[in-house]
Amino acid sequence: MRTLFRSRLYATSLLATTLLLAACNDDSTAGATPPAQQTPGTLLSSKRLAQNPLVNADHTYQLTYLSTAANGKDIVPVNGQVAVPKGPAPTGGFPLISWGDGTTGSAPQCAPSVSPNADRDDYLNAWLDRGYAVLFTDYSGWGNQGPRADNHGRSNAAAMYDIVAAAQDLPESLRKDWLAVGHSQGGGASVWAAGTQAGKTYPLRGAIALAPTGPGVVKFMNGIVDGTPPEGAAPFISLSLLTAQALDPTLKLADVAQPQFLPQVEKAREVCLGMLFALPPLAAGQYLKAGPGYSRVSALLQGNDPSNLVMQVPVFIAQGELDATTVKPDTTRQMMDALCRQGAVLQYEEYPGVTHRGVMVSARSVAFKFADAQLANQGVSDNYCSK
Repeated sequence: MRTLFRSRLYATSLLATTLLLAACNDDSTAGATPPAQQTPGTLLSSKRLAQNPLVNADHTYQLTYLSTAANGKDIVPVNGQVAVPKGPAPTGGFPLISWGDGTTGSAPQCAPSVSPNADRDDYLNAWLDRGYAVLFTDYSGWGNQGPRADNHGRSNAAAMYDIVAAAQDLPESLRKDWLAVGHSQGGGASVWAAGTQAGKTYPLRGAIALAPTGPGVVKFMNGIVDGTPPEGAAPFISLSLLTAQALDPTLKLADVAQPQFLPQVEKAREVCLGMLFALPPLAAGQYLKAGPGYSRVSALLQGNDPSNLVMQVPVFIAQGELDATTVKPDTTRQMMDALCRQGAVLQYEEYPGVTHRGVMVSARSVAFKFADAQLANQGVSDNYCSK
């Protein structure tokens, strides 16, 4: 029955994607790519949408391009969008941000481009108003390219770069350099981009990481094993287990999840984040099992922590004081301290009374100034590592 249900959900997602593409007009800008050109960043196809998902855009393209899967080997199709601002392009082309979205879920219908998020859209519309083109990747691993490894920083960062490369084949005037900007999972991906995606054909100038995932994920999961209540963040336990299994298919969830919690983990394969938050809470100690199985999970999740990377560009990190997810001020500072030891240049702002999502609005003006300065080669004031 579960297999049938998942098949129906995938069919629903496929139908939604088909309807989205059907809404496009006819000025397709790229067709099938010859097999010899099947490398990450290759644009496979593009369509100009009849309506703009971001209302402040002049027009928007739906893209399919190639990127690297979470296993680090397979080159897979990924969907994304490019929103072009209103007005003429400045000399040199529109400046670019490549947006990394937060966690939406692992099921096919949870891909960011088909997951409504008013806070995110308001944030990205503000970038369009400033004249930035907004590139928006779905990451790899959704639909028939799954399973999705949520919060896999290296592949998420790769997709953020690859959409920049793919967008260069559009009939638009776009700059070659770009900024990585993301929230939560996407904030972590932006830090990963700063450590892995610079020095390539399309230069990364800086990264803006809003409430970025980092060492807090493993700390949170270790606390759950030790009997700490999840305090409203239980969906991230399920998604972390599915991420570990996506990275290591030999992992048996029954060796890690308590019997009471296992149905909720399986549910996370089928529904998006909002529905996971609606599931009934369990008692502390009824989520995860200690033992060799969890040790494997912990090691896999630890591999997604960007703390040991060498930052190749300046990074602005914003954190809300009242963040109640796996991203808390203490673990964000832990990550930044590690990055400083590797020579990072960091600008940091912590916002009193601000929540996980609220940090997008609170940090917006600082993010704009940081982006403008980086694209103008004006540098950044390091107010963290230089203390």
